[in-house]
Amino acid sequence: MHEIAAKLGISRTTVYRVVYDKPGVKDETRRAVLALLKEHNYVPNDLVRSLRQNRTGSIGIVTTNPRQAVWPQLLQYIVAEVGRKGYEVILQTGEYDTAQIDELVERLCRKRVDGILVQPGLDVFARSSSDLIRRLIDQGYPIVCLSGVEDWQSVDWVSTDRAYGVYAATAHLIELGHKEIGLVLATRRSNNRITRNERIKGYKRALEEYEIAFCEDHLIYSDDSGCAGGDSVVRQIVSKSERPSALVFLNDLMAMGAVYRLTRMGYRVPRDMAIVGFDDLPTSGYGVVGLTTVRQPLEELASESVRLLFDRLERPSRAPRQVYIRPTLVVRESSDPEAER
Repeated sequence: MHEIAAKLGISRTTVYRVVYDKPGVKDETRRAVLALLKEHNYVPNDLVRSLRQNRTGSIGIVTTNPRQAVWPQLLQYIVAEVGRKGYEVILQTGEYDTAQIDELVERLCRKRVDGILVQPGLDVFARSSSDLIRRLIDQGYPIVCLSGVEDWQSVDWVSTDRAYGVYAATAHLIELGHKEIGLVLATRRSNNRITRNERIKGYKRALEEYEIAFCEDHLIYSDDSGCAGGDSVVRQIVSKSERPSALVFLNDLMAMGAVYRLTRMGYRVPRDMAIVGFDDLPTSGYGVVGLTTVRQPLEELASESVRLLFDRLERPSRAPRQVYIRPTLVVRESSDPEAER
C-alpha cells in the first residue's frame, strides 16, 4: 500500500479505504487507486492470510475454454470428487486472456474459496506475469492446473500425456502399414503452442522408432477445431496429388468432420484414408464408421487434481508436484476395418 500511496501522493489510510471498499474517499481518488492496484496486480497480505486460515468449504474453478468438447464431462467428475470431500464448487469462465484469468482468480479469492483449479490455455498461463497468481502460489495457496508440460515446475499440475497419446496413435497407424501420416494441429496463431509441441514430439518419436523420415508437409494446421475444421482439412488434402493415407486429429470433433466429408465425397474410411481422433467423446463409437481415438483419462484427471489440491490445502509449504496421466488408444473401424464394435 505504501508504494501506491507514495505514487499518488495520498495517505496509506486512503489506499486502505479503497482496497477494502470503505467510504470517505473521493470518486476521482478511488478510480486512480483502483487503476494502480490493477496495474500492479495487488493482493493485500491479509487477504492471502485469510485465504489460508479460514475455510469456507468451497473450491473455485477457472476455465478459459468452456466450449472444449471434453470439458462438461471433466467438470462433472471434478464436482463429484469435490463433493465427496464435503465441499462445493464455484465456477468462473472466460477466454484465452491473461488479464481475464487474473480477474477470474481474484474474483474467486474475494469469495474466500479454499483452493482453485485452473484450466487455462497453457501459453496464456505460462507467459502470465501476474503477481496475483505467482504470489498466491509462492505463499502456498492451493492452486492446481488441469494441464502442464514437463519443464513447468513452479506449480502443481495434472495433465493428459498428449505426447504419448499421439505417439500411440501414430505407431498404431504405422503397424497397419501407413507411412504417409498427417498430424492435424491447431493453427500456429492459436494459444496452444505448448500442447501443439507436445503432440509433435509424440508424432516424431513414433516416426523415429519405425525409421520413417519426418516430413514438415505432413503437419497440417487448422483455424477451426470443430467438425467444420475436419471437413475443411479433408477438402484441402484430397485436392492434392500426393496426400497422406492416414490422419491423426487433435480432437474427435475434427475427426468426425473428416469422416463425414470423406464418405460424402465417396472415399472409403479407412481403406482410402484412415482417421484417428483424440478424446473419445461419448458419441465417438456410434457413427456410421466407429472412430478410432485416444481416450482422455478424465476420471483420473479429476481425482488426481482434486487430491493434489486438498493435499496442498493441508500442506501449503510442500514442493510443487506434476503428474502426467497416460491416455488409452481405442481402436475402431476408422483406422482398422477388422475392428469390432
